[in-house]
Amino acid sequence: MIAFQVIGSLVLILGGLVLVLQLLKKYVPAMAGPRDLSVIEQLHLGDRCRLMVVKIRGEELLIGVTREHISILDKLAQ
Repeated sequence: MIAFQVIGSLVLILGGLVLVLQLLKKYVPAMAGPRDLSVIEQLHLGDRCRLMVVKIRGEELLIGVTREHISILDKLAQ
């Protein structure tokens, strides 16, 4: 009888750990692995319009983002 309780508790604990790890991978991007793309800074200009400085593979780009378009405006010197 007590063996079933111990095994049941162990299954619940391991299942909970697996669930927590899956949620962390989904909601904490740093745990998913290294990324080559990061947003350095952004400036909101209006309704769904902004300027962004992004770093991709060691290169910084100034991009403009609107509802319909994403455009590279300049490659920034480092």
